[in-house]
Amino acid sequence: MILVQGNHATYTEFFAACVLSAWYRENEHVIVDNKPTMRKYRRFGANLLGFTHGNEEKDRIYGLMQFEAAEDWGKTKTREWLIGHYHSEGTIEKNGVIVRRIPSLSGTDAWHMKSGFSMSRKRSMAFIYDKENGLVETHYINM
Repeated sequence: MILVQGNHATYTEFFAACVLSAWYRENEHVIVDNKPTMRKYRRFGANLLGFTHGNEEKDRIYGLMQFEAAEDWGKTKTREWLIGHYHSEGTIEKNGVIVRRIPSLSGTDAWHMKSGFSMSRKRSMAFIYDKENGLVETHYINM
């Protein structure tokens, strides 16, 4: 499990990850990364995956991976970010990086209604990556 803190419940998310880390501390098959860093990277074969909420980076996201994970960048051929800040689905490729926006399962609260974000469909996505060929399947979780 990789903790990717958002901008709505930062402390709650961190403490939930701490509880999961304690719960699974003796399970060698479950690793909980609860470090409170904004961006995290994982190399999976020829794929470099970046995880962040996406509310702070703006357009800089297209150049951060090459700098912050330079060694893994050089060992991979597919580089992707998975972000959730916009609560909507979308994909943009730029500078050799694919940014995948993942929709949200969260409900519509007063702020979302006031700001006009009440139209997003509540769902999430699961991605299946092949070690050599990158993304090979996408599954949708609808609410």
